[in-house]
Amino acid sequence: MRFRLPLLFGLALALAVVLSIQAIALLRDRAGVAKRAQAARLDEIARTVALRIEYQLLSPMATAVGHAMFDDSAIMKPGPTVGAQAERARRNLATCACAPPSGLAVSVRGSSRPVGDHADSITQWLADTLARQVRISHLASYNLVGRSGRGHVVFGFMSTRPPMPVRLFGYGARIAPADTIDDLFAIELAPTPFLTRALRDTTINPGTDTGELAFRPVAVTLDVADAAGRPLYAGTGERWAPGLVVRALPVDLGSLTLRMYAARTPTGPAPTGGGLLLVLALFVITIVLAAIALLQLRGEHELARRRARFVSGVSHELRTPLTQIRLFAELLRDANPAVQAKRFEYARIIDEEAQRLTYLVDNVLAYSGLSEVTVRRENVAFSEIVQDTVERFEPLAASRAAKLRVLVPEGIVIAADDHALRRVLLNVLDNAVKYGPQGQTVCIALHVVDHSLQLTVDDAGPGIPIADRMRVFEPFVRLDHNAEGGTGIGLAIVHDLVAAMRGTVVIEEAPSGGTRVRLTWPL
Repeated sequence: MRFRLPLLFGLALALAVVLSIQAIALLRDRAGVAKRAQAARLDEIARTVALRIEYQLLSPMATAVGHAMFDDSAIMKPGPTVGAQAERARRNLATCACAPPSGLAVSVRGSSRPVGDHADSITQWLADTLARQVRISHLASYNLVGRSGRGHVVFGFMSTRPPMPVRLFGYGARIAPADTIDDLFAIELAPTPFLTRALRDTTINPGTDTGELAFRPVAVTLDVADAAGRPLYAGTGERWAPGLVVRALPVDLGSLTLRMYAARTPTGPAPTGGGLLLVLALFVITIVLAAIALLQLRGEHELARRRARFVSGVSHELRTPLTQIRLFAELLRDANPAVQAKRFEYARIIDEEAQRLTYLVDNVLAYSGLSEVTVRRENVAFSEIVQDTVERFEPLAASRAAKLRVLVPEGIVIAADDHALRRVLLNVLDNAVKYGPQGQTVCIALHVVDHSLQLTVDDAGPGIPIADRMRVFEPFVRLDHNAEGGTGIGLAIVHDLVAAMRGTVVIEEAPSGGTRVRLTWPL
């Protein structure tokens, strides 16, 4: 550790230098970093918005065209004539005037000639153009909405190309299993009313009021153009040039172009010399904090290790009496006469194990409340407290084959807290019995020496090395030879309670070679 601390300090210093250099570079490049982060965020928003817009565009159009193409009895059964189909589609879109009465409508069924409500040349052009688009974009069934043994139905958009004027059509087609077009119906849409209806008043079905679909993660202004860039719809809102993202929709959605403007994001001031001074100040603070952290590193690591051992010890201590209680409780439920003859012995064992559990839980609760404990100083019969505590502890000592010998004169009175004295003595006795050999004798003696009262507890265990005799009073400390059991808080409780009663506690070597715990209070 003597050589490790300078090494760790050097590494922390080097790390501080590297971090400071990087901070200075980030300060100088802050605008670029902000732009890159913003671009990534805008791209993510654009993907989300584009996917949702695909649904918003298709939903009202597909509903209207689908109702026009097929009757209500079966979706795959063709509907009425083209005139009736167009009327039904326009009626479904009447709430937004999205399909003008003078617009073009066309219907093709099987290999028959296209039927429309305009000149044959325009009808033929629209039918041929739509047939090519359907074959190119829909054979993979991207917008598949229905399937049966007779094929499947798809929907989409088509816009005209220059030099033709801007026109937008919505269509539906039934594709046979052999990938041939059985039925095709298209109707001209008014671009601005339809896109306004789809992108601003987004209800599930046209002509219904099923509630708005709130989906945009941030404020976005949308403009829509056709594949040639001719405007079809202009949204309302701020158009911040750095927040522009352009995305093209698929062919089956007319290759429409979306221009999405995100809301303006305020930018901070440019880096100045004050930022560099701040970095230097942070560099100095980092060095100081690194030094403090390294000085505390060893203590924190040790504390964490002690806490882990404490949890392990508590688990072990709880498991043993619980196992005994469950075992003998099950035996008591046995109707066997031989077992019933020993029921008083089993009940005694259950009581002893329950006392062990109570003692352990009380110990943990006592330690958790030491910071708030208030001891009372009043005259108590110390001799009687020692005798009574030893008598209560004798069943636990007997379970470990230990004997208790008490040498306490009568009539000794001390100004202390009755409950705290019992807790101190129980912890000292528990340590003496737990870490001593089987069959040992633990001696408890009380003496008056030079206006002070001394209580000693001697065991026949391996003893505690001189170097560790102060450490055992720290929380969660357990020495290496304490391999099983124990929580590491017993002597910490003893030390704090004795100090609160103006006493002292020390660890010495017992005459038998074991451990002697000497507790002293002034009289």
